[in-house]
Amino acid sequence: MFEGIKALSHLCHSSIVITQNAFHDAYKALALAASSSNTGTSLFHQPLGDNSHITRKLKISLNESFLILNIPKPEAEVITLKNLPSPELVKERFKILFDANDKKIGGSFYLQSKVFRAYERIEKEREWRKSLGDKEEEEEE
Repeated sequence: MFEGIKALSHLCHSSIVITQNAFHDAYKALALAASSSNTGTSLFHQPLGDNSHITRKLKISLNESFLILNIPKPEAEVITLKNLPSPELVKERFKILFDANDKKIGGSFYLQSKVFRAYERIEKEREWRKSLGDKEEEEEE
């Protein structure tokens, strides 16, 4: 009788160790794939001249910001200060969506914060582009 219990205990222990090792290996492989690839984080993290340092800091991509604020994505492959949406358009869309999601009128704080983060992301992009010297491009027009 003790032999059967001992064998069952050994079988359970072996199963647990094998499963644990399999999960550990799978996690390591997933972590390696995510760190070596920039496409594994989000559907919205697509190349569009997106500055990854701003995206990482604010945890929202430029593409996602355009989608949230319902602003058409620039046609150009590379974003410059010249082809970013106008500050007036961005501010207008932000105000409309931010006010529509006000908690006082039954809106969602979560959606309101997403709208704010999208607005903030586009404005940070604009500030970064100006600091690079894209200001001259804007003044040429």
